[in-house]
Amino acid sequence: MRRYVLFSAAAVAVLAFAGVAHSKKFSACPGERFVVTPADSGLLAGGTVAISGGQVTLPTCGATSGKIVGGKKFTAVTARWPQCGTFSKVLLKGKIPSPACGTLQAKIKAKKTPAKSFTGTPSTCGDGFLDTAGGEACDASASGGDTACPSACTPPGAAAACTCMPTTTTTVTVSTTTVPECPTTTTLPVSPKCGSPADTNCCGNSTVDASETCDDGNTVDGDDCPATCFIVPCTPIAGTHRTVSVTYTPPGGLTVGGLGLFVDYPEGAVRLPHTSFVSGVSGASHDRDYGITQELIDAVGTGLPTPLLHLDFENCQCAPAPTAADFKCTVVDASDESFNVIDPSTITCAVTIP
Repeated sequence: MRRYVLFSAAAVAVLAFAGVAHSKKFSACPGERFVVTPADSGLLAGGTVAISGGQVTLPTCGATSGKIVGGKKFTAVTARWPQCGTFSKVLLKGKIPSPACGTLQAKIKAKKTPAKSFTGTPSTCGDGFLDTAGGEACDASASGGDTACPSACTPPGAAAACTCMPTTTTTVTVSTTTVPECPTTTTLPVSPKCGSPADTNCCGNSTVDASETCDDGNTVDGDDCPATCFIVPCTPIAGTHRTVSVTYTPPGGLTVGGLGLFVDYPEGAVRLPHTSFVSGVSGASHDRDYGITQELIDAVGTGLPTPLLHLDFENCQCAPAPTAADFKCTVVDASDESFNVIDPSTITCAVTIP
């Protein structure tokens, strides 16, 4: 009887441990529009696969509720459509490798139609695909992508390369009295860091005090509020451009297939960054008004090149030209071509100004 009781207790402990081990959850990759080229069967027609808010949308099938589950190495995506034009019982199954979340590797099939494999990359301005459903009015790098507004879609890489710009010119006379005077010195408010969440008039207590522009309850960079709880104000000068490049140094003997970066920029000198990835790099960007998050993935399988990308900013009024030292690049996460994690501390990145 004693042996039976001891064995049962051990079994319960093992089962409890197994339940804990399997309870860890991983966040799914954020929503994205993936461009599929060239055309992969009549089901996709060379358009986009949109994944957002628990729904999956195909150009010829419309939207349907999908099963989107985050995992350690990839986010799994499954979606079904009872009817897509002449096709029935359509099934899409794929994965989005983590942590880069920059490609969709999937298969699609229908009743009496063999499965077809395809790869999708994030829809971005200048990728050679005119994505009108994604908000592009034109795309100067796409074949016929400027037909929506001939000669008004600026060259690839420019901030307005996917926007129809006015073709007419207007002469405006500005009185010298309307030009704002720039202060000779500027003193920025400083909010001390909180010692505890109960402290007042300090950075990190989730309360925006008089000397702060934001406070998200912590004093770290990389999220929607900087470590100082203050974003320097800026009045962008429309039509101005200041371009910088982001490079990285890989660890010896390893090929980097995915990178997560955070580029802190001088928000009082430049603002409204536009990202242009170099050839062989795909990814997603998120501007936080003082820095920009970049999730990058090697799109050709030979390792991420360097430089990785270019950032084109607008200048701020009354601000001197920034130097490369005014920018700070940090590697947040990394992986090799097989999605194995690489220690981010073994990789450095930097910002250079041409």
